[in-house]
Amino acid sequence: MKKLKKLSIVVLIGLCAAQTVEAGEAMLLRLFLADGSVIVSYGEYARVGERVVFSMPLGGEPETPGLQLVNLPASVVDWDRTARYADSARAAHYAGTQGESDYAQLTASVARTLNDISVATNDKARLQLALAARRALEQWPSRHHGYRAADVREILGILDEVIAELRAAAGETRFDLNLVATAEIVPPVPLLPPPTLQDSIGQAMAVARLSDVPADRISLLSSIVGTLNRSRSRLPAAWVDKRRREALDAMAAEARFERAYGRLTEQVIQTASTAAERADVVKIEALLKEVERRDEQLGYRRPAEVSGLLVALQVRLDVARGLRLARDRWLLRRPAVVAYQSAIKTGIDDLSRSRSPLDAIRRLAGPDASVLTKLAARLDTAIRRLEAINPPEELNGAHALLLNAARLAASAVDVRRDAIRSGDIAVAWDASAAAAGAIMLFSKARGDMDSVSDFPQAR
Repeated sequence: MKKLKKLSIVVLIGLCAAQTVEAGEAMLLRLFLADGSVIVSYGEYARVGERVVFSMPLGGEPETPGLQLVNLPASVVDWDRTARYADSARAAHYAGTQGESDYAQLTASVARTLNDISVATNDKARLQLALAARRALEQWPSRHHGYRAADVREILGILDEVIAELRAAAGETRFDLNLVATAEIVPPVPLLPPPTLQDSIGQAMAVARLSDVPADRISLLSSIVGTLNRSRSRLPAAWVDKRRREALDAMAAEARFERAYGRLTEQVIQTASTAAERADVVKIEALLKEVERRDEQLGYRRPAEVSGLLVALQVRLDVARGLRLARDRWLLRRPAVVAYQSAIKTGIDDLSRSRSPLDAIRRLAGPDASVLTKLAARLDTAIRRLEAINPPEELNGAHALLLNAARLAASAVDVRRDAIRSGDIAVAWDASAAAAGAIMLFSKARGDMDSVSDFPQAR
């Protein structure tokens, strides 16, 4: 087949032309910023959420530059221009490193397929081999940065003619004319030259101004000063002095901002904490405005720190508001609580005087039957008094505990009297358990009552 021979010659020419290329320099991408400036990225950059992270060359030798890790907001980047340049840079880097080697493998694979076609005796098998070769060729440019796309298109054009002949030979009457795609090859963006030392220092200064992370700015400025100090012999003295002064002034400004924001945070947090303990809502609201005013005066230089400070103030404001509400309610309910305390005083006193004999029951240390009789009468009176009292809503729980403590104490007395009558130590232990429970409930009820009656404090 003449077409097959022609195709074999074209492929062999491509195979002979392919040769191994030494690995070139590291790929230099560019980040085109919204303000028009251009920053070098040594190797690939990484876009993570709303941030872009990359390594920027700064100082060192051209073959082994010093690298500075940079972290910028993604919003400062013109991503359309950056992406177009990156595609061209990757294509050029691929062409200069492994492109020719990969193309040689492709043409060698196609050559083997053509040989298989030439020796195959079955027309349908030959057609399938040709179609498989076409699929591999068709996909190759898009997967290899468009490298040698024109050569691949030429091979595809001849291969399509071969396929058409093979279809006819195989007796296929319905042809699927899958001709060479004619998609326009996007012209590459012209690549910029590698940055000079002055370029890289100037770009680092620009990045330092754009960075919104104070620690990154300070680190970058420090690296700039170090690079300038080490490169005096390679750069104009006046230019070095000017850039060094700019970097040192920027570092001094960062130090001033650090101290100013540190003092602001310390003073505001201390004042807000005191105000929260006093339920002074107005004071904390004023502090929120003060922080915003001072941040504006300082030029909004610490957005993350200010954001954290405002959150801390909001937390204290919520505490102050809750405490103020609790205190206002306490003042409103205070008369009812005082009236309740007066009403239960006699019952509380009865239970308090009963504690010592109850403790004796708990320890199985008495008291004798005559004391138990008086104790039972006292507890019965206390229970009736407590049952007759209607507590305020906030003291319902504490009052129920107090009443249960009195009833359990009365039960402990009754069981202890049974133990004395029967002489059964097991019954005495039952009385002990009841007495211990009564003492515990009485203590819990008193504690709950105190928490309600005490003036609310910040927690």
